[in-house]
Amino acid sequence: MVGKCDLVSVIGAIVVLTIFHNPIIVYAGQGVPEVALFTFGDSYYDAGNKAFLSKNKNLPQTLWPYGKSLDDPNGKFSDGHIVPDFIGDFISIPNGIPPALKPGANLSRGASFAVADASILGAPVESSYDGPVVKLYLWDQAARDFCKKFRSYEGTPTVLLVTTVNTKSLGGTLALTTMSSSRVFMDCDVQPTVDYISWLGSNPQSAELVNAEVVTKRETLTIGEIYSYIRDGSNKEAFFECTATIDDVVHGSTWYYISCSGCHTKATKGPTSLMCSKCGKVNISGVPQYRAQLSVYDNSEQAVFVLLGDAGFELTGKHAAELVSSYVEANGDQGVTQEVPFPEALISTIGQKHNFCVKVTKHNLDGKSRSLTVTKILPLESPPVTEASGGNYNPITSEVGFETGTKVCEASKIRVDSAEGSKSNGDLDEMGKAKRLKRGG
Repeated sequence: MVGKCDLVSVIGAIVVLTIFHNPIIVYAGQGVPEVALFTFGDSYYDAGNKAFLSKNKNLPQTLWPYGKSLDDPNGKFSDGHIVPDFIGDFISIPNGIPPALKPGANLSRGASFAVADASILGAPVESSYDGPVVKLYLWDQAARDFCKKFRSYEGTPTVLLVTTVNTKSLGGTLALTTMSSSRVFMDCDVQPTVDYISWLGSNPQSAELVNAEVVTKRETLTIGEIYSYIRDGSNKEAFFECTATIDDVVHGSTWYYISCSGCHTKATKGPTSLMCSKCGKVNISGVPQYRAQLSVYDNSEQAVFVLLGDAGFELTGKHAAELVSSYVEANGDQGVTQEVPFPEALISTIGQKHNFCVKVTKHNLDGKSRSLTVTKILPLESPPVTEASGGNYNPITSEVGFETGTKVCEASKIRVDSAEGSKSNGDLDEMGKAKRLKRGG
C-alpha cells in the first residue's frame, strides 16, 4: 500500500508540474490547418528573451555547451530544443516559435513570452545604470500596443508616454503599472511628446543626462558630409543614414569571412581546427558571414561600403552560408579548396540605389581605413538625402544629442557589430579600387 501511495504521489506531482508549465495553445478554428503556439513561463520555455533583455552579451545560455546538439547556442537553457519546440513539431509549426523580443521575428505562428528568472512581480532587468530608476509594468492592451509600436520603429524610440498608471513601491523601487484605460504613445505619436522633445532640444543641460551610449539619433548625411565628420577630428563613433548607388563590387577582395557559430566573431585557424578567441572555444564549427566591399557613390562623393552580417542578407535576400554552400555543391571538391568568388546575388545589386545605415568606426576616426561599415539596409521610403556638394556638414548641430521636429523619430540605439573585429588595421586603400565617381549619373 505504501508503494502504491508513493507511486500515486509521484504521478500526481508530475501531472501538477505538467499543468503548471503547460503552454497556452491557440487554435485557428475548425477546419483551419494553421495553429499558433504562445508560451509563458521561465527558463523551461524561454526561447531567448532573457538574452535580448540582458545588458550582458555573454550570458551562459548564449555560449557553448548550451545548444551543443545543434551547434548553435541561441539563448535557450538547453543543449538544443526546449519543450515548446517539440510541441511545435507535433502541431506542424516549422522552425519552432521565436522569442517575442527578437527584432523582426515572425509571430504569425506564435511566440515565446517566457523569460528566465521571471517572477510574478517581474524580476528586474540587469542594468549598468546607477541613477534613479522607475519600473514600468505594461499589462494587457497596453503591453500589446507597446509591442506593436516598438516594432514599427527602425530604431529605439526616445520618448515614451503612458497615460493612467497606478503607482506602487516594489522592492523599494517606484513602479508604474498600467490599467485597462492606459494608453501608450512614442516620440511623434501625439503633440505632448513632440513638445517634450522640443523642450529637451532647447535645454541641453537636460539632454546631457541621457546616456549617449544608450540612445543616439541617426542623421541623414551624404557621403561627403560623413567624410567631413571624420575629417573634423571627432573622436565619437557614430551612426548615419546615407542614400547611395552601388557602382561595383571591389574586385580582389573577399566578400565573406568564417565566423564562430555562437558569437559570430571571426574564427582563427588553429593547428587542427578553427578556434574562437572571444568564446575561448576550440574545434568550433565555422559559419560564413558577409564582409562584402562595395563601391558606391552619390552626388557628393564616392566610397567603399563594407556590408557585415545581416546587412548582406537584407541586400541580397540570401545568407552568406547559403551562397558559399551553393558554390561548393556546384564545384565539388574544387569548391572546397578555393576561395568563393563574388556571387551573382551581390553582383546583381550593381546599379541599385539603397538607403544605408553606416557606422563611423574607430578605424575611420584614427585614419586607418576609409571604408564605411554598413550595419543595416533601410527602406528607401525614408526621407531622401539632400545631395549637395561635400563639406556642408555642420559640426555644431551634429553634436547636439536631440533636435526638434520629426527627425527625432529616427532615434536609434547604438549597436556594435560583433564582426567589427574582423576589419584589419592594415586595410588597403579601398578607394583606389573603386571606380571613378559617376557625377550626374
